[in-house]
Amino acid sequence: MRHKLIYTVGIGSLLLGLLTVGTFLFWSLYPYKPMQVNKSPIPVLTKYVKQGDVLIYELDYCKFTNDSVNISRSFFDGVVFSTPDTTTKNPMGCRIQNISIQVPETLPTGKYTLKISYTYKVNPIKVVTIEDYTEEFTVTR
Repeated sequence: MRHKLIYTVGIGSLLLGLLTVGTFLFWSLYPYKPMQVNKSPIPVLTKYVKQGDVLIYELDYCKFTNDSVNISRSFFDGVVFSTPDTTTKNPMGCRIQNISIQVPETLPTGKYTLKISYTYKVNPIKVVTIEDYTEEFTVTR
């Protein structure tokens, strides 16, 4: 009787271990696609923007999850000027949105692109980041 109990516990532990390893392998290897940007580079509606004013770009995308997303944006011209990250929870589906972002007053004049990173935590061990750039725009005084 005792040997049968030890055998059963051993088989149960082995199966639990295989299930755990299988779950972690699936989580780490599955090709998650939480979002897709349909137009690249992302079109800018305000090609000329003054320091401290609002830049508007048009984002055409499809979102395949209900999870929240962390969005980080950086003005890029060889040097990177980062803005504070935001977190949002948009519904699933495809849409076209006009998105505005304030241009920092301390941003030097010149030609820039906006680097946008969308970061999703798709499971307990994996984070997926989608990066894209806008068209070039000019910051003036």
